[in-house]
Amino acid sequence: MSKQSDFISAIAPLAQAEYTERGTILPSVCIAQAALESGWNTKAKTLFGIKGSGNKLVTKEFINGKYVTVTDSFKSYPNLAKSVDGYYEFLENNKRYKTALGLQDPLTQITSIARAGYATDPQYARKVYNIIVQYALQKYDNKLESSKQDPTLYYVNADKGLNVRSEANSKSEKICALTKGTEVEVLEYGTWSKIKVNGMTGYVYSKYITKK
Repeated sequence: MSKQSDFISAIAPLAQAEYTERGTILPSVCIAQAALESGWNTKAKTLFGIKGSGNKLVTKEFINGKYVTVTDSFKSYPNLAKSVDGYYEFLENNKRYKTALGLQDPLTQITSIARAGYATDPQYARKVYNIIVQYALQKYDNKLESSKQDPTLYYVNADKGLNVRSEANSKSEKICALTKGTEVEVLEYGTWSKIKVNGMTGYVYSKYITKK
């Protein structure tokens, strides 16, 4: 198998699983962005080139009409699954990408993502779409068949409301606040639980949610 085939085989099922759960970003767009950003490297800790605290890397940006080399910080993830999950959460939890979520045409979706500021390269959307076409990635744009169980529902019990965070700690970015009695779907339960509410995913301190 080629490097590209190996990469697609590794990323495609993860993207399809996320799409099945979320229904927001097409797997073809996810796979192609990962390929372009990482250079088809499954070992990359910064698979999607998301800016944030983590690894400092040399990259090229399109500034004032020309490409320049800069050093910037990129968010790092421990494995492919966490990278793909982080990519979906990043796009879903940033309001500027709201218009891209749920679109069913990959060119329209990546164009929306690019225009919202994902990359400085004016040809970014076209480059991503070219990868989708060249490797026929649209065949992955379907939800996985599964014997899906009923969602695990909890309810906010905090009298003063409950903050939803971008990561499982109290110092991470606040996504939104939920009022007492709000219903949430728990995706992962622990000291901090990963939840889904109003189409967004985030983390809440589990002490403040209960089953009815």
